[in-house]
Amino acid sequence: MLPERDLIGKIDGILLDLGVSSPQLDDAERGFSFMRDGPLDMRMDPTRGQSAAEWLQTAEEADIAWVLKTYGEERFAKRIARAIVERNREQPMTRTKELAEVVAAATPVKDKFKHPATRTFQAVRIWVNSELEEIEQALKSSLNVLAPVGGFRSSASTHWKTAL
Repeated sequence: MLPERDLIGKIDGILLDLGVSSPQLDDAERGFSFMRDGPLDMRMDPTRGQSAAEWLQTAEEADIAWVLKTYGEERFAKRIARAIVERNREQPMTRTKELAEVVAAATPVKDKFKHPATRTFQAVRIWVNSELEEIEQALKSSLNVLAPVGGFRSSASTHWKTAL
């Protein structure tokens, strides 16, 4: 890592800025936001891996429910997963608005301060981008470049703070 960056020696600290950024959320074409309709993508790198739409169209109901529960802490994970699979059987979802509407319809409890699709979008994004594996790789790689007294700082959402 250091030779690639023309650095000599060890570094004293590493800053990890985890999750999605405001510019990514603001760009509807990236597919991260339920607030702006766009393609159901959610990939940090749109040239790599499956899009959210592709994964949701091919995943088993139980797998979707597990992802929603594990990465989104969604209490209605099974109900939402069932609704996603049923909707994709009728007409495959390709837009963020479609997923948000399916989740909202499947969620019995409404929170006036949080959109019902918040946790689902977070969970699907984490899964599609293998974010936990990326963090694990970053932490392992850092051992080679971090000075013995070096440390980490992270900027993260509530979910990431508990996951870390």
